[in-house]
This record gives sequence, C-alpha cells and structure tokens, in this order.
Amino acid sequence: MPGIPNMSWHHPLFYKATCPNSIYTWLCDTGSLTRKIQQLSRVAVNVTVLEEKTEPCPLLWYHCFPQHCGPVWRREVQLYTAGEPVIRAVSVLPLAACATWARPLRFSHNRALGHLLFAMPSVRRFGMRLGYLQNQWGRYSLFAPPKHQAILIQETFLPALITRITEQSAAQRMH
Repeated sequence: MPGIPNMSWHHPLFYKATCPNSIYTWLCDTGSLTRKIQQLSRVAVNVTVLEEKTEPCPLLWYHCFPQHCGPVWRREVQLYTAGEPVIRAVSVLPLAACATWARPLRFSHNRALGHLLFAMPSVRRFGMRLGYLQNQWGRYSLFAPPKHQAILIQETFLPALITRITEQSAAQRMH
C-alpha cells in the first residue's frame, strides 16, 4: 500500500508505557478523529483522495477480518488542516459490506469517513490496534453494526498532528 508504513500492530496496552501520554490518549480515543482534529486546529479538515480501487483483500489486512474478506474497495486519503497534512488513512471495505450497511461510505468522495460512520448509531468500533514505526504512530480499528461484515480503517498520525498534540499538552500543563 503506497504511503502507509508497514507497522507492527499491537493491543493498545503494549504501548502504554512507551507512547507519550498525550499521543496515547489520542490514539486510544474511540470518537471521531476528524472531529477531534477540528477541535484542536479550529479549522476545517480537508480530505484529498490519493487512491481508490477495488482489489483482492490486501494480505497485510486479511487476518483482521472476523469473516472471510473477499474482494475489497480500498481508499487511501490524506487529511489536511490549514494546508498541512495531519493524517494518512487507508479504508478497507469488503464488497460484501459495501453492498449492505457500508454502501454510503463508498460514495464519500472528499469527505472523511468518520463523519459518516459516527452518524450510524448501530456501528461499533472494535479490535483497535496501535503501531509505531520510524517516529510515526498509527492505529487501526474495525467498524460494523452487529452481525454484519466489518470494515477496517487505519490512520497514521503525521508529524504536524503529533506536534500540535504535543504543544497543546504542554500548554495545558502550564495552566
């Protein structure tokens, strides 16, 4: 997958002692990352689609799906605030999910999937894992309504976001 580091993924507790607390809190947050970034930056989050295509389930993610994955629609995007890239994300949506509950997500165009996902009350996040590679932190989670095929969203926190989170944390400690 272009642009996404091949991190080693672990349960969040694996990184609790080694990840800076302010970053760890963001990584483990179960709400909308897009909304959280907007609150931090106080500006809109813009999405640029880098790649979208239908393909066999990437081997890197195949083991993540509770049910057989089959072909997927894969979308790679970059999220920006004030012209700076803050998140690189990959969404892996099995076509079986796209034919049912996840259909609106496939037609999200230049919108963050989080806005759509968190507007679906029956959808739950599960299976969160964190990763770290070459000074980059990331996470992935599965999302699905009960008894439906899951989708996967992987997010890599880019240096501009790490800097903003760290600066906000330092400012809060000073007050």
